[in-house]
Amino acid sequence: MKDQLNKNYFSLENLESFLFSTLDEKVFFEKLSSFLIQEIKVDRVLSYYLQDGGETLKLIANTGKKGRAPKPTLVNQGAGACVIRTKKPYFSNNVSRDPVFCNDLKEGLASELCVPVLHEGVVMATLHFQNFSKGFSFDEKCLSSVNEIIQKISKPLSNMKMYLTAKLLNESLLKKIEIQEKKIQGKDVGQINNPLFKVEDKKIIANSDSMLKVLSLAEKLSYTDINFLIKGDKGVGKESVAKRVHCKSARKEKSFVTVDCSSLGSNELNTRLFGIEQTKGEKVISFQKGLLEVADGGTLLLKNVESLGEDIQCKLNHFLKEKMGYRINGRSPFSSNVRVIATTNVDLSQEVFSKQAFKEDLFYKLNSFTLEVPSLKERKEDLPSLVGHFLSMEEFKVNGEEKSLSPKAMSKLAQHVWPGNISELQNVLKKSVLMTQSGIVEISHLPELTTADIEVEEKSKEEEVFVEMTLGDLEKKHICRTLSFLGGNKTKTAKTLGITVKTLYNKLHSYGMITSQS
Repeated sequence: MKDQLNKNYFSLENLESFLFSTLDEKVFFEKLSSFLIQEIKVDRVLSYYLQDGGETLKLIANTGKKGRAPKPTLVNQGAGACVIRTKKPYFSNNVSRDPVFCNDLKEGLASELCVPVLHEGVVMATLHFQNFSKGFSFDEKCLSSVNEIIQKISKPLSNMKMYLTAKLLNESLLKKIEIQEKKIQGKDVGQINNPLFKVEDKKIIANSDSMLKVLSLAEKLSYTDINFLIKGDKGVGKESVAKRVHCKSARKEKSFVTVDCSSLGSNELNTRLFGIEQTKGEKVISFQKGLLEVADGGTLLLKNVESLGEDIQCKLNHFLKEKMGYRINGRSPFSSNVRVIATTNVDLSQEVFSKQAFKEDLFYKLNSFTLEVPSLKERKEDLPSLVGHFLSMEEFKVNGEEKSLSPKAMSKLAQHVWPGNISELQNVLKKSVLMTQSGIVEISHLPELTTADIEVEEKSKEEEVFVEMTLGDLEKKHICRTLSFLGGNKTKTAKTLGITVKTLYNKLHSYGMITSQS
């Protein structure tokens, strides 16, 4: 391989010159991938770079044999997670039996080499060399060849890293300048300066197909301005999805206002939505804007919309039709350009047609599209990521220490049916972290889960499929899963497994996950 590289030294110099000449990250990585696939002779090379503050790996180049386009992945999953955490390459010549590549099984891969692209000790991208047939095996020579090429283009990589950093900073500054200009010009000053109604797009954990579909539809809805309905059980995160739509839409710099229709009486809700005026004769002494006015240019979220009284349904129906309404005691109408998103945990069509408790006209105005958020029991594959995400948050830490769940505790949570969904999961985790004196939450620290379903567990046992696996493979899979559950913390992993840290390092070295120097 090195002899071949010496013959192609001139082409490698051409590559370095070309990469130096471009500041387009897509062109940069596509050219690099094309060169690598010719040199290493593999079926496909994928290039990912880190985005969203280092939380996501985004596919930037896909060269070679085309298959199903890989999705963006979180940096705590798959082979990318392994090399980002260790900053060392990792390869497997039997992907189907390697737990590190469990997320890539749908691709039908036979072997893969994953290499981190480092700049000043920080991972900026990952390169994935993939084969779909079993006739090719990766070895240290392949790895050495890839490293030699990456070292040769270290200066263009440094150049691209500085450009991407500057580009991100520039976009952030332009956004701040735009907001300041609006303030100076007096445009929407009240809404921009009101922090109570300004929201930011927060991370939504989604690995399951059902939740990924919801987020895909939410993004499409953000491109429109229609009113729509979000349906789902209590605690599934309907408000988070509504905020995602708002923050991705053209209304993102305006107010996002929320009101729970089930928590207020009819009169108070009427005042809250439409506002009120105090008059003396023909003169208005004072007035209070309703949320429909406050949210002008932005979004109003009506939670539990099925709880609206008949009078308010009529007024809201008129407002959505005319884009105008009247405050209580008001004589002149107000106008407001507001998008209305409604949520419910019931079948609203039944409220309309069977119970006749909800007005049909209003139902159709709110139900231009229905987005159904799955319950937690319908997206169990998201559970480990959800647990890891919540435990990393400050409110779940104890004296600043981040806790972790043991594999047995995680398995116990996976058997629960979660009637309270995400809200219940957060409650269980908050209780559990207080019960442990160490950094690991065991089964004994979990509160009693009242809906542990024995039938579900028995059914899963019946559906269990036998997979041929040696004892060594089983040990490797268990060690890798435990390491993943504990966020790559080797000390915690060794303690959980009941082995010394030195033994764990020896095991990982034998799997090719770390070098002997580590």
